[in-house]
Amino acid sequence: MIVVSVEFEPPKYLAVAAGVKDRIRHGEFGRGEQLPSESALVREYGAGRTTVVRALQILRAEGWIDREHGRGSFVKAVPRNPETRRGIGETEFVQPEDTAGAEFVSAETREAPSPVCLALGVPEGTPLLLRRKFVHDDGAPKAVVSLWFPVEVAEETQLAHSRLLRVSVRQHLSSERAIRTDRVVERLAARFATAEQAQALKLDDGSPVLHAFAVLYDTSDRGVVVAEVVVSPLAEPVFEYTDLS
Repeated sequence: MIVVSVEFEPPKYLAVAAGVKDRIRHGEFGRGEQLPSESALVREYGAGRTTVVRALQILRAEGWIDREHGRGSFVKAVPRNPETRRGIGETEFVQPEDTAGAEFVSAETREAPSPVCLALGVPEGTPLLLRRKFVHDDGAPKAVVSLWFPVEVAEETQLAHSRLLRVSVRQHLSSERAIRTDRVVERLAARFATAEQAQALKLDDGSPVLHAFAVLYDTSDRGVVVAEVVVSPLAEPVFEYTDLS
């Protein structure tokens, strides 16, 4: 069983998003009703416009609101049992790689960024196996997915092959390497796209995107794979909710 711990840093935009969620939960804004304008939210929360835009982006990605160009933001629904949601990064560990809309990009060994090395417990500059894919939704770019593996974890598996797996990464590690996974720790942030990410997602340079950073741990508490998922702000909501009632 995977136990998910989602750790957030406390930037202002998350506080704004949480405040709007509470107002929706308590009925201040009903389904289909329009939220206050960005300018009004700036005044109400004492935040900058960029902060408010990021908060609304989070709410849209989580399925709380729809945003209509030129009209504003409207309440879509109150997600049921939000504590059971599957994170963006966790999804890349537990669903088959070859899901609809997935496009294989590359599998290669390269030096990883410092946060990835730290999460996997390897020295900075250590070569790691990087698998990359693009995800499309109705032909439109939705996300760029990067999976990082220690080379010793990827040995004697199909992870270095240039094709999408028909099973999940978690299943593949279990069947090929007998690795038992235990939990996922995931962080979600809004940031500006790099030039490479903007090109892949067909966005303007510097466009805001959602960035998920998730680590899958085995039963000995060793990080065995890191998922970095960059999601277009134009994509449909990326969180999944499961009704367990």
